[in-house]
Amino acid sequence: MKKFLKWPAYIAAALIFVLTAVAGLTQTPFFRDKLRTLALEHLDSLLLAEVHLGEIHGNLISGFSIDSVSIKVQSDFLLHTERIDLRYDLFQILSQRISVSNLTMVHPQITLLRGGDGLWNFERMIRPMPDDSTSSPFPWTVSVDRFEIKDGTVQLVDSATLAESDHEQGDPYFVEYHNFATRD
Repeated sequence: MKKFLKWPAYIAAALIFVLTAVAGLTQTPFFRDKLRTLALEHLDSLLLAEVHLGEIHGNLISGFSIDSVSIKVQSDFLLHTERIDLRYDLFQILSQRISVSNLTMVHPQITLLRGGDGLWNFERMIRPMPDDSTSSPFPWTVSVDRFEIKDGTVQLVDSATLAESDHEQGDPYFVEYHNFATRD
């Protein structure tokens, strides 16, 4: 009977050891640099943009921060931010949920540009994918409970509308949606 009870104890101890080792490994600079490199390679396969990710800090089990994130489409920045903080519930993955409790962008500069051809810079950054008749929709649920922008700037320039022949300059105190900026 004692032998029978020892096996579950050994299995539980081994499981605790493995989880502790994995948690410890994720805290090393080597792991974080590898994770950053893998993320950049994956983003490069999806995007026609230059993506920069700074150092990763924090606990990868419940959340982390990335210093100096930027996305450059052609010659213009779509996003440049001092830091992104992300907090999440890792255990929701078991039920096919990505549950973000807090997403904070610190000092972001977001620039939405629409060219004379009518395409926005965020449309230009998506790498075209070959048609795949076997693909299916993403089956996971993604939720963000809180999204916060701290001391940020959002600029929108709609060159397509500005270039239209019937576009006229109106009242200087009237804000046109296709050429404005806002700052927190």
